[in-house]
Amino acid sequence: MNILAYQQSIAERLNADETLLQGGCRAFAEDSLDLYFEAARHVETEGGVALVVSTPAGELLEEDENGALSFELSSLEIVATEKPGVNRTREGAMTALAAALRAGRLLHGPTFQFLRFRQEAQEEAGVLSAVATFATTATLTLT
Repeated sequence: MNILAYQQSIAERLNADETLLQGGCRAFAEDSLDLYFEAARHVETEGGVALVVSTPAGELLEEDENGALSFELSSLEIVATEKPGVNRTREGAMTALAAALRAGRLLHGPTFQFLRFRQEAQEEAGVLSAVATFATTATLTLT
């Protein structure tokens, strides 16, 4: 499996959760080409929380005869972002922190071990982000 397909499978799992959907959340794969446009539109125009599935760390295992690289993924992050001035005016809106913690509860198990969360503010942009970090092991391919 390649990295984009892996991220998309996790995003689909999050997008299937009724609680996240009702809270105005939508998940995106980090490596999709239209990520920043789609996520920004969701946060700023629709007033929801964007959940970005990120794979920040992996280690090279091997290169095959066709030049494809295999690596072992060691962590996964779900980055939840909201613009509170837009998001929280909606009835039933979920905050970025609540969305990150919900993702932590949904994914925690044998494959993903929920390790920690952190919240960050970008005051000049009026944006809040919360990050849920997981330990995991998966072998993925870069072609």
